[in-house]
Amino acid sequence: MVSGLHTSINIHLCYEYLFPAATCYGKEQWGSNLEEFQRRFDHSQTDGHGPQWLKNLYFTYLVELRALAKAAPYFEEEGFFTGDSEEDADVKHGVEDLLKVIK
Repeated sequence: MVSGLHTSINIHLCYEYLFPAATCYGKEQWGSNLEEFQRRFDHSQTDGHGPQWLKNLYFTYLVELRALAKAAPYFEEEGFFTGDSEEDADVKHGVEDLLKVIK
């Protein structure tokens, strides 16, 4: 599970990567960094560990989805209070939609 969460963080860091000013014509820029992703997960650059780390990410998501499915009855009865009644209804609807997909 920890490896899967670590992998998720690494993927997010590669997707929203801050390129330094030296590589972006004098100004920092955010963007996806495929080279960094490959450095962290490519089979040949990680001594064969990269694909296993990605599998651990999928396992972590499956465990999370299973936990949400088990907790679904509680979430379906729960009220959500954001301070805005329209947003409360949107959150409730979003949670209901997510639980339908999971079940």
